[in-house]
Amino acid sequence: MTDTAIPFAPGRPCPLDGVRVLDLSRLVCGNMLTLQLADFGAEVIKLEPPEGDPLRHWREAGVSVYWKVYGRNKKSVRLDLRTDEGKALLRRLLPTAHVLVESFRPGVMETAGFGPDQMLALNSKLVIVRVSGFGQTGPYSPRPGFGSLAEAMCGFAAKNGFADKPPALPNMALADMVAGIQGAFATMVALREAEREGGCGQVVDLSLLEPLHMTLGPDAAVYRLTGRSPLRSGNRVSLTAPRNVYATVDDAWLALCASTQGMTARLFRSLDRPEPIEDPRFRTNADRLRHVEELDAIVQDFVGQRTLASNIAFFCSGPGHGRSGVRRGRLRRRSACPGPWRAGRDGGRRAWQRANARGLPPLFPYARSTSSPRSRLGSARRGGSDLFANGRCRETLARPSEGKLQRG
Repeated sequence: MTDTAIPFAPGRPCPLDGVRVLDLSRLVCGNMLTLQLADFGAEVIKLEPPEGDPLRHWREAGVSVYWKVYGRNKKSVRLDLRTDEGKALLRRLLPTAHVLVESFRPGVMETAGFGPDQMLALNSKLVIVRVSGFGQTGPYSPRPGFGSLAEAMCGFAAKNGFADKPPALPNMALADMVAGIQGAFATMVALREAEREGGCGQVVDLSLLEPLHMTLGPDAAVYRLTGRSPLRSGNRVSLTAPRNVYATVDDAWLALCASTQGMTARLFRSLDRPEPIEDPRFRTNADRLRHVEELDAIVQDFVGQRTLASNIAFFCSGPGHGRSGVRRGRLRRRSACPGPWRAGRDGGRRAWQRANARGLPPLFPYARSTSSPRSRLGSARRGGSDLFANGRCRETLARPSEGKLQRG
């Protein structure tokens, strides 16, 4: 593998070329799921109500930034399932698709005449992904559910934040994004089963609650074993020390972690403080966790006398991970893009050998709008917000659609 960035190439051959995905979902989870598939070549067709996906209306500085991110490499069709015309169009599309993703409350698709049995009768190999707050079964299944509820109910908020403060919900759609990524994996597993000889269509029941609960690891097992719930510990963790964010002299912050015995020893030596290595308070990881306040004070004393730039330079000098051999990074305030790392990683997405990703289009790819006839809803150039209806396509690369989608 090389370290060169992957350019945005709409025509690049991709692993999921030929896979058609019908996306009836709204907001973040379903869009995150189908985004993973679209970036690797799947033809994702967003089936949106007349007012569009609500994600289009989440704006920054008047721009639908969230839609530009989650809607990339996709196409969009206006489809109103409340009308006979919309239902007829979905029936036409289902036999051509490999995957359908929906995020209605359980029972809504059945009421509209598109339960799993009805859809599989039209396409016996179809993979149906059903996104909901609490799953298609169980006592909570009829309830509408949003990510904030899942983040609270799964235990994440209870362990997030500081001990002297209330539980903290994440300042992002974390439950939706985790479920979307896990849902993309489940979709590929289901596709594998459907495509094998003798395989048949699959139904994936994807709740927002369970994937985030799974990321908490052994917390439930620890509770059953000890009767203790994890405590909120701020930027520390209960497993290893030192691990925290430390203030620099120029009012910035440095994140630092030395998670193994060898890394901690190298950290102390690099700070010209080798004596803590033999100090009974810091000799083992268990000792350091018991005396984490004193340990953090040593690191803070060093970091706090230097600027962020000088700290980064100090810890980055030398071979490998730097003079200290610890993991460290600046806390970004002005930008969510982590500096030079992003430039060499194509925005965080790398393709493995022999498998190409389409790449990330520019965030605001200004270009002319064009129209082209479509055959069987055909295939249009990807890379922007692609809007089409009734056999004709309007590629709107400059901005996502405003108002009604145009008819051909």
